[in-house]
Amino acid sequence: MITGRKVNAVEHGNGSAASSNPDAVHYTDGGGKAPAAKQPVVGATRVIPFFMQWMDWFGRPDSHYSYIITTVNGSPGIVMMIGGRVAYVYSFEASNSRIRSIYTVANPDKLKYLEEVVR
Repeated sequence: MITGRKVNAVEHGNGSAASSNPDAVHYTDGGGKAPAAKQPVVGATRVIPFFMQWMDWFGRPDSHYSYIITTVNGSPGIVMMIGGRVAYVYSFEASNSRIRSIYTVANPDKLKYLEEVVR
């Protein structure tokens, strides 16, 4: 289960809080319009550092980010906002309390409808 405590730990540099399976996969969809990995990131040894790199970026003083922990397509998730606009939506698939997959949508065309929901 993704909890505020886990998100807070990752946000502050504790990558082990991600509790990923060794075969975890991080899929991203930027639609060519937003920063995203072009190929899935495979394996906990790559997924955790990749996710931590994103969290480091969000932690910069000039990033102006906030997030909401919520349910996304029936799975635990996070809606990440930058400057008050929805920028990324993460959903997490877990097995035995360990993250198996992270799905990230950054494509602004797919995120438009969320702008009204989160305001």
